[in-house]
Amino acid sequence: MGAVDEYQKNARQCVELALSAQPMDAPILLRLAQSWQKLADQTALAEANAALMAARLEAAE
Repeated sequence: MGAVDEYQKNARQCVELALSAQPMDAPILLRLAQSWQKLADQTALAEANAALMAARLEAAE
Protein backbone atom coordinates (compact mmCIF):
# COMPACT_ATOMS: atom_id res chain seq x y z
CA MET A 1 0.00 0.00 0.00
CA GLY A 2 1.38 3.37 -0.99
CA ALA A 3 1.58 6.46 1.15
CA VAL A 4 -1.47 8.10 -0.44
CA ASP A 5 -3.61 5.03 0.22
CA GLU A 6 -2.37 4.84 3.80
CA TYR A 7 -3.14 8.51 4.46
CA GLN A 8 -6.62 8.13 2.96
CA LYS A 9 -7.21 5.06 5.10
CA ASN A 10 -6.22 7.04 8.18
CA ALA A 11 -8.65 9.80 7.19
CA ARG A 12 -11.50 7.30 6.79
CA GLN A 13 -10.72 5.74 10.16
CA CYS A 14 -10.85 9.14 11.83
CA VAL A 15 -14.26 9.82 10.30
CA GLU A 16 -15.52 6.42 11.43
CA LEU A 17 -14.27 7.10 14.96
CA ALA A 18 -15.88 10.54 14.94
CA LEU A 19 -19.27 9.02 14.15
CA SER A 20 -19.25 7.10 17.42
CA ALA A 21 -17.21 9.55 19.52
CA GLN A 22 -18.37 11.76 22.32
CA PRO A 23 -19.73 15.09 21.04
CA MET A 24 -16.73 17.01 22.34
CA ASP A 25 -14.27 14.60 20.67
CA ALA A 26 -15.88 14.33 17.23
CA PRO A 27 -14.68 17.73 15.93
CA ILE A 28 -11.10 16.88 16.85
CA LEU A 29 -11.29 13.59 14.98
CA LEU A 30 -12.85 15.29 11.97
CA ARG A 31 -10.07 17.89 11.89
CA LEU A 32 -7.56 15.07 12.08
CA ALA A 33 -9.33 13.36 9.17
CA GLN A 34 -9.07 16.59 7.17
CA SER A 35 -5.36 16.78 7.91
CA TRP A 36 -4.80 13.19 6.76
CA GLN A 37 -6.78 13.85 3.58
CA LYS A 38 -4.84 17.05 2.89
CA LEU A 39 -1.60 15.12 3.32
CA ALA A 40 -2.89 12.45 0.92
CA ASP A 41 -3.82 15.10 -1.65
CA GLN A 42 -0.45 16.85 -1.35
CA THR A 43 1.42 13.56 -1.62
CA ALA A 44 -0.56 12.53 -4.69
CA LEU A 45 0.20 15.87 -6.32
CA ALA A 46 3.90 15.59 -5.49
CA GLU A 47 4.01 12.06 -6.92
CA ALA A 48 2.25 13.19 -10.09
CA ASN A 49 4.66 16.11 -10.49
CA ALA A 50 7.65 13.83 -9.97
CA ALA A 51 6.35 11.41 -12.60
CA LEU A 52 5.77 14.27 -15.04
CA MET A 53 9.26 15.62 -14.50
CA ALA A 54 10.76 12.17 -14.97
CA ALA A 55 8.84 11.74 -18.22
CA ARG A 56 10.00 15.14 -19.46
CA LEU A 57 13.62 14.36 -18.62
CA GLU A 58 13.38 11.01 -20.37
CA ALA A 59 11.83 12.63 -23.45
CA ALA A 60 14.58 15.23 -23.53
CA GLU A 61 17.32 12.60 -23.72
